[in-house]
Amino acid sequence: MSPASPSVAFGGAAFAELELGPNAGTGMSLGLPTLRLTARYARTATVHRAEAAAQFDWGALGLEACFARVRLAPRVDWQACGAFDAGFLRGQGDELALTRTPVRPWFSAGPLLRFQWFFRRPWFFDAEAELVVPLRRETFVLDQPSTAPTIFYEVAPLGGGAGIGLGFELGDRDSDLRP
Repeated sequence: MSPASPSVAFGGAAFAELELGPNAGTGMSLGLPTLRLTARYARTATVHRAEAAAQFDWGALGLEACFARVRLAPRVDWQACGAFDAGFLRGQGDELALTRTPVRPWFSAGPLLRFQWFFRRPWFFDAEAELVVPLRRETFVLDQPSTAPTIFYEVAPLGGGAGIGLGFELGDRDSDLRP
């Protein structure tokens, strides 16, 4: 889901994760247990307003640093992370041009909460929710020859995102106690 669009946007993501902290037992660990590099892309369906219709797409590369982990069982944990994304945001008019809106840079930061469950090694279920603070807010303007320019959409000062997925772990440490 994209935090940058005027309606729900669905897309996909891929990530590579580096585990830095202990991966066994239960309990809480602080520090920097994991770092994750992400690549995401999302696109809205057509967004209709009285003046026109448009579609938005968003793509970003991100870095997520998890600073706390609560291990509920050897294969189940919650992680609290900080996230930073850098990418692009684009709006495209369906019948009329959204002018002054070429591909724009996107930068955001915010907290993220992740649930991870290794249900059958090396497969895992991953779910996350994040609060997104855009560091640059874009305005998309509808420019028609017969009327004055109209703001079609402005990125909100605060947004959210959520995702679920299945993962496959490549490589594993000998000290990992997951069955």
